[in-house]
Amino acid sequence: MFLKNNRFPDIALMPEKEMLKKPRGTYDECLTVVDGVPITTVSWKDNKIVNVTSTFFGALEPTKVRRYDKKQQKKNVDVERPKIIEVYNKHMGDVDLMDSLIGRYRIIMRSKKWYIKIFYHLLDITVVNSWLMYKKITGNTMPLAKFREHLSVTLMQSGIAKRGKGRPSGSFEIQENI
Repeated sequence: MFLKNNRFPDIALMPEKEMLKKPRGTYDECLTVVDGVPITTVSWKDNKIVNVTSTFFGALEPTKVRRYDKKQQKKNVDVERPKIIEVYNKHMGDVDLMDSLIGRYRIIMRSKKWYIKIFYHLLDITVVNSWLMYKKITGNTMPLAKFREHLSVTLMQSGIAKRGKGRPSGSFEIQENI
C-alpha cells in the first residue's frame, strides 16, 4: 500500500530532505511490529520518493531496472528497485481490472441494509473470478455478460427436480390393516 510520509510518524525512515539528496534508486527499510504482525515499510527514491508498506514483502533482493535520466546523463541508467515495488507494479493492474469488470455488469439491487450490499458485491467478485478462471482453464473467450447469463441459467436449472414417469413411489411403507 502506498502511503504519504505523515501517515506513519513513529517509523524510523530516512528523512525526506536527506533522501532527496541521495542518488536515484536509494531506498530505506524499516520493520515494525503492530499487534504481533510484522510490517515492513520501504521508502524508495525514483523520480519522487515512494513509500510502500506490506506485511508480505520487504526490500529484499533489489533488482536493476532501466530508467531514463533526464537531469544529468540524458540516457538510460540502471537503478536499484526493491522487491516490494516490483511486486506492487506487477499486480496493481489486477485490482484495476477486477474493479473494471465488476463495474460493467454490477448487480443493481437497492437495499437499505448494508450487509445486503456487501453480499451482492461479494457475489460480483465471485462471478468475475469464476469467469477469469474459466477463460484461463478452457481458453474459451466467452464474454462476461454471456458467462453471467449462462451461469444464472445453470444455477436456476440445478434446483429443478425432474418428475419421473409412472406411478410415484412413496418413501413410507403401507401397513396392512388386520
